[in-house]
Amino acid sequence: MVRNLAGMVGSVTRRSREEPDDTPDRDSCLVCEADLTTSEVYSHYRVCPRCRFHYSMSARERITSLADPESFEEINRSIVSLDPLSFSSRESYTRRLFRDQRRTGLTEAVVTGTCTISGSPVMLIVLDFGFMGGTMGCVVGEKVALALERAVKRSLPAVAIVTSGGA
Repeated sequence: MVRNLAGMVGSVTRRSREEPDDTPDRDSCLVCEADLTTSEVYSHYRVCPRCRFHYSMSARERITSLADPESFEEINRSIVSLDPLSFSSRESYTRRLFRDQRRTGLTEAVVTGTCTISGSPVMLIVLDFGFMGGTMGCVVGEKVALALERAVKRSLPAVAIVTSGGA
């Protein structure tokens, strides 16, 4: 079991300005070239209103689109991977992990927390494909398990958004 050494840390749903945004706003659709600048559907859900093409969304963008404003409180943010199995490939697991942490502003491929959706309290579990393809390693599994345990204890419904490469 992974231990939360630093304690649970609350966080905000939006990244700071220094952190990169991996899904920039587009002016026109890549598929049908429809104008996206005035589309509410695109700005909230990253979907082209004409051809229905779905663009990728980061975990933070998904949280912002689902949760009531200012209601999301992240849990278990300080649980992070340490490469206990010493994975090896062309690029070390530790190096890939550090690269994706810097690129996405996340510590892991999942963000968990409580929020309200249309005024109803829920436990939200959101995987981010931009972080190592949403790979579900031991830390992601631990954070999901802790979130579900907390949801059961508090009698909260759990909403999971899974965007993984198949793990």
